[in-house]
Amino acid sequence: MSIFLRNKLRTFVGATSGLFAYGMYRPDCDRLVKQPLETNAKSDHHAYTLRNRVWTEQELIEKYKTCKNHVEPSKTSDYVMYGTLRFAYNAFNAVTFFDKDDPTPESMRTRLILLESIAGVPPFIMAGYRHFRSLRNLSYDGGRIYTHLEEAENERMHLVTCMQIFEAGALMKGSVFLAQMVATPICWFLCLLKPQWLNRGVGYLEELACETYSLVLTHCHNPEKKLYKAWHDKPAPPVSIDYWMLPKDSTWPDVLRYIYADETHHRDINHTFADLSVTDSNPLLREHKENYERSLSIESNKEVSHCPNEEK
Repeated sequence: MSIFLRNKLRTFVGATSGLFAYGMYRPDCDRLVKQPLETNAKSDHHAYTLRNRVWTEQELIEKYKTCKNHVEPSKTSDYVMYGTLRFAYNAFNAVTFFDKDDPTPESMRTRLILLESIAGVPPFIMAGYRHFRSLRNLSYDGGRIYTHLEEAENERMHLVTCMQIFEAGALMKGSVFLAQMVATPICWFLCLLKPQWLNRGVGYLEELACETYSLVLTHCHNPEKKLYKAWHDKPAPPVSIDYWMLPKDSTWPDVLRYIYADETHHRDINHTFADLSVTDSNPLLREHKENYERSLSIESNKEVSHCPNEEK
């Protein structure tokens, strides 16, 4: 039996290595994956994406005040999750020589791409877990699948937005590939053990994301910092203007405010789910409905304002 298992393990490792090599070195791997700005502004994006959170200016201001919100660990699993993520965060800062006092645009590119490419993994896995659980138990999910899917897509749209600002080559692509290879099985494993552990871990991960984005926003509004000089007047990517329903003259720092607000929302959602039983219904369904109605109202007002005046 041990020989059989070793052979299977050898086959699995070989296949995985081959897949990784193909992903890294296939003919188009050295192309930049920056997306053309003029071809990604889709006015009908809601036809193929879920309804994302639509933030008001007052909500953005209130969310910015919560950048230091932190759920204190109360269980052993909480301490393990928070300690592991905080250690990884600090280690990454040290290895990359990250300067919190005055980071460069290049250092932030690496952090934002890796952060968003990893952050989109756990909610999608959680949605899959809830989906299979519903099928297996022949029962209603309680409305939580939608919330996880919306979060996963929202993180992916953050990444799409970043890719319209930054350029990423083979090295960055390989880093994302490796990060997903590590994050995906860990997330599935946590779901199988206890889903609330994954929710708590994501909540702490989002706390670190809030810390990162609040730092970025602070520097983007300080004329003496490198990020201000590089980004303060950079136009917002077309996809972000449509996705968050922004004014046409919005800038990249404006977009970062919305991304930051999204991250605070994800933080609070996951900490909420971490305190619920897997059988509890989604307490956020009313919020989804209100957001849907708000986004429809904004779209309707835009359509009315763009209609030409009828001739009398």
